[in-house]
Amino acid sequence: MQITRSVRFLNAVADRRGWAKFSLLLDKFYTRYFQVNKQPVAALLKKKEVKQSGLIYFICKGNVCRSPFVAEYLKSIDSRRNARRFLSAGLRTKNGRSSPEMILNSALEFGVDLSLHRTSRLTAAMVEKADLIVGMEPVQHIEFLLRFFKWRKKFLLLRAVEAAPNSLVIPDPLFKDEEGVRESFELLVKDGRLLLDALKQTVNQEKQ
Repeated sequence: MQITRSVRFLNAVADRRGWAKFSLLLDKFYTRYFQVNKQPVAALLKKKEVKQSGLIYFICKGNVCRSPFVAEYLKSIDSRRNARRFLSAGLRTKNGRSSPEMILNSALEFGVDLSLHRTSRLTAAMVEKADLIVGMEPVQHIEFLLRFFKWRKKFLLLRAVEAAPNSLVIPDPLFKDEEGVRESFELLVKDGRLLLDALKQTVNQEKQ
């Protein structure tokens, strides 16, 4: 699959000195903007027209850690799992890769089995079918806008479900030690549950 120009550009920029500082500043800007324009998550989901039986894609960079973990975790705890679908994909990945062994082992501690997971790269067809696209950090919002501007209203940062987050980044656990991986997964569990609760509120509002 051909990589778009925007992806090539971001790949090139990410390798340059100063990228980490830029990402930090971007996160601060997004976090401040979110704090000023805070909305109840259920209301936000209703505005995005997320259906009770909708398809939700979790996305991250490589689709080997964050997005597959939270998608599989929510599948395992959602009482409406036969009606609501949680899938995952990566913005900058190749199809068919498996998760590293340390990620697999850490995921099992939370009851999540990623042994059969294989990466998928996010496509326009996936975005079009989805009700909601949930990203892990602000830079992914920018990339999503560059690639899928037509469906910009479908995007949500996962940490936006928190009442008062001090950051909108879910740290990438790929190159962290076991403790760092566990901390990222704990954050995914917490915010994943908050999102699921908001989805349930949206369903209840639809029934009223």
